[in-house]
Amino acid sequence: MGVFRTILRRTFYTAAAVSTLLLLATLIAWPVSHYRRVDAQYVFTGGDHYSLSAGGGRVVVGNG
Repeated sequence: MGVFRTILRRTFYTAAAVSTLLLLATLIAWPVSHYRRVDAQYVFTGGDHYSLSAGGGRVVVGNG
């Protein structure tokens, strides 16, 4: 039972850390997007193409 609790605890702490980092990134990016337009494009080796743009307080994620 001790090993299972350790795994659950580490999983919870990892998820909490990732969630906190995402929250901080959102809290920083949201006000910045009101004053600047940010565009990013990602192409993966499989040929998939994704885009992310933020401007005017809105974020758009696209595929294709």
